[in-house]
Amino acid sequence: MAIALNFPDIVENLSRQGLFQYVLTSLLVFLVVYAILIKTKIVGNAVLSALIAGVIALFVVLFAAGIKELSAFFSTFLARVGIILVVVLMILMIYKFVQQSA
Repeated sequence: MAIALNFPDIVENLSRQGLFQYVLTSLLVFLVVYAILIKTKIVGNAVLSALIAGVIALFVVLFAAGIKELSAFFSTFLARVGIILVVVLMILMIYKFVQQSA
């Protein structure tokens, strides 16, 4: 018995499971904190920086899970940041294409 799934059903299923509210939020917090720790070289060790970033991301997500407004903010924020990143990347690609042609 084959199950036919299309892309909107998959995205809706992932959304119901909390991908956009919890997983992507923790990933965003982890990446930002890890980048700051690596760039400033506060810790000096990449493994320790990753561990610290992971713990901070876990605390932020657990805190956000208790406050529904904060969870909704992160969900909306991630969607808007994604759209802005796509637009910026498109502009940069068009700029590079025009610059090479000239």
